[in-house]
Amino acid sequence: MTSWPTCCNRPLSRSRADRGSAVVDFVLLAPLVLILVCTIVQAGIWVVVMAEAHRVADTAARAGAVATNPERVATTRARSASPQDSSVSVAREESDLVVRISVPMKVMLWRTTITGTATGRMGLEPR
Repeated sequence: MTSWPTCCNRPLSRSRADRGSAVVDFVLLAPLVLILVCTIVQAGIWVVVMAEAHRVADTAARAGAVATNPERVATTRARSASPQDSSVSVAREESDLVVRISVPMKVMLWRTTITGTATGRMGLEPR
């Protein structure tokens, strides 16, 4: 006669009431884990996009600060390197050239758009 393996004097097989509990746990936790993973991926993409926008804004401000026509040079440099749906504004504030790039980004799971703004500031060369 074959007997079931035992642990601590009880059989290792599950009782009839416990058979579906793993499926229920999976069904309850899988959507939450999926949302968490998608949110982490989306945040990573957002960080990369904003880092690139800051780099472009800084580079455009630096290029415009030494040019004879700073606004035109900075605007051209920022528009050529930034994403197509972003908006670029260049302004003089006191003795600085300020380049602002606004980047809209759609969120994966929701129908919303988040806009981040990167600012590059560089002191203008005296003439």
